[in-house]
Amino acid sequence: MKGNTFSSVGKALDILNLFNLKRREFSANEISKELGIPLSSTYKYIEVLLKRGFLARTPGTKMVCLGLMIFRMGIFFEANYQLSDMVSPYMTKMAEETGETIILTAVQEFGAICIKGVEPDRLIKLSFESGRILPLHVSATSKVLLAYQSNDFIDNYIENIISMPDNKYPQKSPSKLIKQIKDIRSKGYAYSLSEVDSGASAVASPIFDVNGNLLAGIAVAGPADRIDKKTLKKHIDLVIRNASQISVDFGYIKTDT
Repeated sequence: MKGNTFSSVGKALDILNLFNLKRREFSANEISKELGIPLSSTYKYIEVLLKRGFLARTPGTKMVCLGLMIFRMGIFFEANYQLSDMVSPYMTKMAEETGETIILTAVQEFGAICIKGVEPDRLIKLSFESGRILPLHVSATSKVLLAYQSNDFIDNYIENIISMPDNKYPQKSPSKLIKQIKDIRSKGYAYSLSEVDSGASAVASPIFDVNGNLLAGIAVAGPADRIDKKTLKKHIDLVIRNASQISVDFGYIKTDT
């Protein structure tokens, strides 16, 4: 069963890969011939891709083209690169000031994806793994993203994600998580110790866009034995200050409510 599923996913991706700037439209017959897929199967793949928004029908024809979902993914991809480029100078300076790893994260569905990391020039450090995805309720780098989602999103997340029996990082107390979220919103930062990697500590703060929506999270992360109370306070001040300035660069204007 799994083999058939993976095969189907592969065929669907092969169909999407046919489209380019020179060929923006295909008929079912053309797709069938290009990929050597039976026409009956091709119709089924196309129907699934149409329903999911990855393909769209060209008005007045029997041709299909790339759909809005591809467009949305492209915007997300471009935004992440723009974000990475704009934040990079801040991250480099923060790594130099703290001597620790600086991590940039963003929400991807119900997870936090590591977009970019800048590591310090020292032997012992917290390594950054590009593309790593963690649940939103684990570690400061993720919780800071969850804290600034809508209440409906948070309720849905708690109900459908953290209570799953096969969750690698189970949250035994949803009420405790809600309390942490309120605390993060109040203080403007999240702190974690050994929640994902043993002996690792992190402080993270949110970045907002021009509309006041959460854009990303930026964090200072490193070995916990290097972060005493005095150092932690410096990290907190630094990450909040830089996150605020980056938000301003994106047009965000904080208003007192």
